[in-house]
Amino acid sequence: MNQIVNNKYFKWVVLLIELCLYVLLFVHKRVINFDKYSDILMVILVIANWYYLFYKSFKKVKLKRNELIFLLLINLAISFFVSGKVLFFTDSILSITLGSTLYYILVNLFVFPFVYNFIYLLDNINIMNNKKENKDSKKFALKVFFFTFICWFIVCLIYYPGNITSDTVDVISQARGDFAINNSHPALYTILIRMLLHLWNNVFIIVLANVLFFSLVLAHIYRYLYEQNVKEKVLYVSIIIFVLLINNISLISMAWKDVPFTIAMLWLTFEVYKISKQKDEYFKKIINIIFLCISLLLTFFIRHNGMFPYYIVILYLLFLIIKSHAKVRIISTVIISILSILFVEGPVFNYYGVQKSNIMTVGSASFAAKGLASLVYYDAEFDEKDKPIIYSILSEENYKEYYRPYSMDEYSFSDIGWNEGLEKVGVAKIYELYIKYFFKYPNIIIRDRFDSNNLVWSYQTPKDGFNIKYSIGVQYPSWVDDFKGLERNDGGNYIPEATVFRKAVSAYQRISENIVLFDVVIWRFGFTLSLLLLAFYYTIIRKIKVIPVYLPTLISVLFWIALMSHQDYRYLWFMFVNTFFLIIFTLMEKKKIK
Repeated sequence: MNQIVNNKYFKWVVLLIELCLYVLLFVHKRVINFDKYSDILMVILVIANWYYLFYKSFKKVKLKRNELIFLLLINLAISFFVSGKVLFFTDSILSITLGSTLYYILVNLFVFPFVYNFIYLLDNINIMNNKKENKDSKKFALKVFFFTFICWFIVCLIYYPGNITSDTVDVISQARGDFAINNSHPALYTILIRMLLHLWNNVFIIVLANVLFFSLVLAHIYRYLYEQNVKEKVLYVSIIIFVLLINNISLISMAWKDVPFTIAMLWLTFEVYKISKQKDEYFKKIINIIFLCISLLLTFFIRHNGMFPYYIVILYLLFLIIKSHAKVRIISTVIISILSILFVEGPVFNYYGVQKSNIMTVGSASFAAKGLASLVYYDAEFDEKDKPIIYSILSEENYKEYYRPYSMDEYSFSDIGWNEGLEKVGVAKIYELYIKYFFKYPNIIIRDRFDSNNLVWSYQTPKDGFNIKYSIGVQYPSWVDDFKGLERNDGGNYIPEATVFRKAVSAYQRISENIVLFDVVIWRFGFTLSLLLLAFYYTIIRKIKVIPVYLPTLISVLFWIALMSHQDYRYLWFMFVNTFFLIIFTLMEKKKIK
């Protein structure tokens, strides 16, 4: 094997094959439709990757048979993220042909050297100092805090008073008392917004609170990393990159729940990391228990799907009780967390008169109902007894007219009775029909499901699809005159006033979108998901004890793959942020590879 690998002719043949595969797959077949700048960058990456493969990776990376098989399975998944949309969804339904399968095999061959080299990089990147030093971690944390806060404060001033969405308008209207608070949006978030607006009746205070919260959490994390002897250069470079990335700049100026949810998820992930490392020592400090309970509470309440990472962390704490000496403190933490949830849902919501909405019916059934809608759209045949139920939600004409593969917004935001129809039929019946027709028409249902969560897994935005990346304003809200700094654009939406600085940031955004390779890395989650899976795989094969740290993020991603029905970047921003820091945590804890 070594003789083959070290043969110089074999090496050059492999490079030629990689370049030919690139031309075939990305230029001819266009599994990703790269622009010329991205093509140049990719060719450079192919050559650099080839060099590391033969002169570094094969010499140092050792994988057992079962580890290699596991890696090949992940390679299959990543190759699907790269090419699945183009190869298997070109027809109206999921279609697997001999030609698409052969192309898929070629994509796997092209991707594997990159995947293998990623393991090599994780093995050989050292971010830790060898010598312990006495350090002023408080001073370093203050540097991180002020750098983050000042940079993002400037960004938010540029977007003054803040980017708003239609959901923002709804929540602020509830918070102002224009109508009662209800749980169609997370009620605790609305209550927090009401408190902020009492301090200053301006959208900007919501954005400012997000910047302050995020800056504090990052300072909290970086202080710990500094104390654990991570190299200062690594910390400075990573925080500069993180703060100045265009997606983070674009999202931090948004006055909406996805920002505090992302922060809460990162905070919770960090607390779980400390638990996995410190075990009993963690629970000896009351401040740690307080931080954990607050991060759990915020994750649970800031967004409805926050219940999934909350439950997985509670299960992890219950698991720790079995083998921990701090049983009483862990049990107390779980009890405090549950009592906090009950207190908010009981006395707090009652005090603010929170009204129940049909969100649990409409929201829980929406993805399944959209699957049924796809069956109507593609002219599937229903049993006679099921037709009255399915068409009691919408008429056949409305099903077909308003069906969009990548979103159900045309159904829910049009005045055609979609939400009322879902509530009338009920969650149980919709699920029953969905499961029944899944087995009858799997190619249609699977196609609809992959279209609905395309943003989660795909490397590129479909030509006939869309991806809402950041706010573009909303129609005139009743309270807009109370908040200065908004202007009406040509589309009839109110957005922050166009200044020289905002135009500069907008140019930065356009560059990140127009150069496809940057768009793939920054604005599409297929690439992020690939990194997440590879880093998780690495913790398993190298026996790094941070596996539980990945669980809140992974369970949330699985939720979106199963249930997502709308393509919006801000919904999944937490995935990008957490993956960034999960890789840092993994590099901190890896054992020295012999």
